[in-house]
Amino acid sequence: MIAEIADTLNAKMEWEPQRISTSLRIYLEDAVHIQITGKIAGVCRDPNDDMVIECAVEAGATVIVTGDKDLLSLREYRGIRMLTAREFVEEFSRAES
Repeated sequence: MIAEIADTLNAKMEWEPQRISTSLRIYLEDAVHIQITGKIAGVCRDPNDDMVIECAVEAGATVIVTGDKDLLSLREYRGIRMLTAREFVEEFSRAES
């Protein structure tokens, strides 16, 4: 998943490799690392996204914030909601009011 994040930052955000490396190192210092085994399969129409779902399940997440259309099409899996960044911010803003 880390490699996919790095690829996305490079391809979509046009970040330089050094910026990606530095940013990920700082971010990953405090991240919770989850070992996935591939036990969740066939959930998403893009099989590569099943690892994201498995990671969220194993971590006890309640939300996946994503721009991935395949994940968003699920809307929810085992109580984990799939939200766009905009939906998440709007919901977070309402909760703070």
